Amino acid sequence: MVSCGKCRKLLLSTRRETAFERPLLSGVAYAQRVAYSERERFEKQHGWTIKTMKREASPIRDEYAPVIFSQETVSYIESLDMMSGEEDRENILRARATGKAVLTSPFRLLGSHHLGVVLTFPVYKSKLPPNPTVEQRIEATAG
Repeated sequence: MVSCGKCRKLLLSTRRETAFERPLLSGVAYAQRVAYSERERFEKQHGWTIKTMKREASPIRDEYAPVIFSQETVSYIESLDMMSGEEDRENILRARATGKAVLTSPFRLLGSHHLGVVLTFPVYKSKLPPNPTVEQRIEATAG
């Protein structure tokens, strides 16, 4: 697990290393957890198909994390399944298992030549008990 101090150093280091790429855009997005059994209803409700990072229909899998709303600066990621991106998937799984914010290593951002990082916070649909197990965290994950 990466400590907050290490996350802070990584973020500051990334900002210095990518300063020449300014202005870097930043934004906030929310990806909802969707089980395969809920996918068809979810897609009908939103009027779009869950897509991979390559903008293709997401293949059958146990669960998805499509972006359902975002700031205008990153609106191009709406409907994309964050579980289909290697860095994003690892971040989501770590965040929900630990209950803590997690940060990716720098990588090329989607549709860009810019380097960036993604900071992921877990969102739970119910209040967790004190000292929850990993299984309780996973079960309670909303996005």
